[in-house]
Amino acid sequence: MVRNKEMFYTEVRKNAIQMKEEGDGSDANIELKKAALLLTELFSTVNKEGLFALEEAAAGIEASEIREGMELKRMITMVVNGTDPEMLEDICLKSYYSRDYSGLNGYLYLIYLDAILEIQAGVSPMIFEENLKSYMPPEVIEEMDKQREERKRKGS
Repeated sequence: MVRNKEMFYTEVRKNAIQMKEEGDGSDANIELKKAALLLTELFSTVNKEGLFALEEAAAGIEASEIREGMELKRMITMVVNGTDPEMLEDICLKSYYSRDYSGLNGYLYLIYLDAILEIQAGVSPMIFEENLKSYMPPEVIEEMDKQREERKRKGS
């Protein structure tokens, strides 16, 4: 849902290349899986309980739980406080560039930004999940599919 898609995708690609160059893909996959599962849970919470339920969900995100968790909490807080989507994107991209994010941290930061903007925009569950999967390696997509099936079985 970002406005400057060309710049955004250039940065996503740059970070993906850096992740591969940095080595161990299994560590990256673990972090991507944790992020994908958390974002899916956040989206599900918003669908069931509304946007303000994000505030409580954000309180439960510990800095050590996921990489860049504090940044995700900050983005969620801005959404709950009614920050305009364009302003939210501008603030987050300024942070991204000023902190010189790269590799896995940069990749995750941009995924969080895109996901939060989609949550704020109220995209459909199918579109949200497909967009999130577009960032993920096959192993993580497989785990996301298992989670979706589990939610269906539980009726949520």
